[in-house]
Amino acid sequence: MIQWSTSNAAIATVTSTGLVTAQAPGSAVIRATCEGKSGTSALTVTARPVTVGKTIALSAQALSETGQQLTGRAVSWSSGTPGVAQVSATGVVTGRIVAWSSSAPTVAIVNGSGIATGVSTGTASISATSEGKSGSATIIVGVRTVTVTPNSVAIGPYVSAKLTAVVRDPGGAIANVPVTWSSSNTVVARVAADGTVTGVFPGTAIITATAGTASGTATVTVKLGG
Repeated sequence: MIQWSTSNAAIATVTSTGLVTAQAPGSAVIRATCEGKSGTSALTVTARPVTVGKTIALSAQALSETGQQLTGRAVSWSSGTPGVAQVSATGVVTGRIVAWSSSAPTVAIVNGSGIATGVSTGTASISATSEGKSGSATIIVGVRTVTVTPNSVAIGPYVSAKLTAVVRDPGGAIANVPVTWSSSNTVVARVAADGTVTGVFPGTAIITATAGTASGTATVTVKLGG
């Protein structure tokens, strides 16, 4: 009866019938022992890159102690991470195909490599699907600056002035996104949804225009006779 063994099970394993299975890149020695006598075969497993959705053919060679190739040796293949790549019985490796999609293409698009590109301000969910399973990540395409003009104004009580907010996206272009207005001190000055500020009582207030995570401000001074 022949007994089979491997010098490195992390690289290659062998069954009781001599079937060798590659596990990871590296070298291992397969030994066959019978009635006190033994023989060995050196096995080298080589790593080769494979991209998503592509295939590559691998090969394994069994060598004798003298470096000669041994024929007729059965080899089985397996993948340590089948979620990433699969291997056939003949050593053909296939990278798992991942389908990418965006819930809001007008906000962000994503290519076949999973690289997302912002299109306009907003929120989008980027999803990856493979083998019936999926995962997603939320990305926020924000604005870079909000500029309020004029940046300072002096008015009197019950007198109004119009403020304007210009929003620019990361590319520097003017973005058409909603702006929220607020006053740091409504006792001094109040601001309407359209940016119109009205003096209430003498003092100073900061008027803020907010778009997404960016904001800009203007200083409003209310004084008698302003």
